[in-house]
Amino acid sequence: MRIREIAQARVRYKYRKICVLLNREGRDVSKYLVYRLCKEEGPMLKRTKPAGRRKAARLREDKVKPTGPDEAWSMDFVSDQLQDGTRSVR
Repeated sequence: MRIREIAQARVRYKYRKICVLLNREGRDVSKYLVYRLCKEEGPMLKRTKPAGRRKAARLREDKVKPTGPDEAWSMDFVSDQLQDGTRSVR
């Protein structure tokens, strides 16, 4: 079978590239047929081990500590509510 020969000669080619090569040779095949036949043959290329967790490109810089008043601000997203259900406004 020509698909097997191409897959063994060009290990990294997947079904779409094999389909293109077969069409260039004059064989009129669809990519669905080639896909099905490639799946029946099994994996043509062993899967590589997945890459580990990637590390940051550069090291994090230390946070600048404020030296005086009003240099660091924070936001408070807590809302207050009284017992009767009304919200207090600040």
